[in-house]
Amino acid sequence: MRELGLHLRVETNLVDLVKKAKNLEVDFFQCFLTQKTEGRLLSLDSCDIEDFVKLRRELFKDLFLHISYWVNLSSVKHNEHRLLSKELALVKKLEFTHIVLHPGSAKGEKRVPKGVDALASMVNSIVKSEPEFTIVIENVAQKYPCIGGDISHFRLLLDKLDNSDRVKFCIDTAHAFSYGYDLADFKKQDEFVDFIDSQVGWHKVCLIHLNDNIGACCSHIDTHSALGEGKIGIEALKRFAQQDKLKNIPMLLEPPMMSDDQLRRELDLVKSWIK
Repeated sequence: MRELGLHLRVETNLVDLVKKAKNLEVDFFQCFLTQKTEGRLLSLDSCDIEDFVKLRRELFKDLFLHISYWVNLSSVKHNEHRLLSKELALVKKLEFTHIVLHPGSAKGEKRVPKGVDALASMVNSIVKSEPEFTIVIENVAQKYPCIGGDISHFRLLLDKLDNSDRVKFCIDTAHAFSYGYDLADFKKQDEFVDFIDSQVGWHKVCLIHLNDNIGACCSHIDTHSALGEGKIGIEALKRFAQQDKLKNIPMLLEPPMMSDDQLRRELDLVKSWIK
C-alpha cells in the first residue's frame, strides 16, 4: 500500500513528535532539527535521544530529516559546513533513514555547471563519509543561481556523482509550480511528469512533497497553502497524485500551521486519492 507522511514541527520534544505522528496515523514523518529563524540545533541530551530512538524503532521504519535551509551545498566560495556536520551527527544518533536537502545557491558563479560541480562535490563527500542514510535532493522554487529549480540540473548532478545509488530525489509540487512548471494545466502536468522521467527517471524519486502554493506559476514564491486553497488547485493535485508513473512513490504533506483536526482532514483527503 502506498505510504503517506506528514511534515511535523517540534513543539515540545521529539518523543511528543513521534506520538503525534502515531495519533495522526501517518506512515512516516519529516521534521527539522534546527530552529528555522536562527539555524540553531535543538538541544538534546542522551535521555532525549534514547527515548526517541526507542519509540521510533517501535513505530516507524523510515523517517526523513529535512536539513536546515542555512546549509548551502552549492556555494562555489565556501566549502565549510559546520552546521551540516552537526546535523548529520545527530541524524545518526536519532536513526533517521533519509536526509532531505535543498541544493542551495551558486551565488557569484554565472555558469550553471560550476554550481552543480560544487553541489556534486559536497554530495560525494557526504556519501563517502556517511553510509547510514539515503541522501534526498529536493527541487526548489527559485531560479539560478539557486540549483534545482530547473529539473535538468539534476541530470547534470547525476553525471557527476561517484555513487548515484545512494542519492535520490524529492519532487515538491509547490516548488515545481512556482518555478515555472504549470501543474495546474493538465497537459503541461503530463509534460512535467515525462520530463522528470527523461532527466532522472521516476525510479530515482523516493519522495513526493504534495503541496499547494499561494504563489502563481513562475512567481518563484514558496508559500504553501492548504490543499485546494492555492494556485495549483485540488483537481490538479489529485490528478498529479494519481499519475501512473508515481503510483509507488511515498507522498508527504507540508501544510501551513493548522490544527490536528485540519491535518486529519488533509490526510484523509489524500488517502482517498492514493489508497
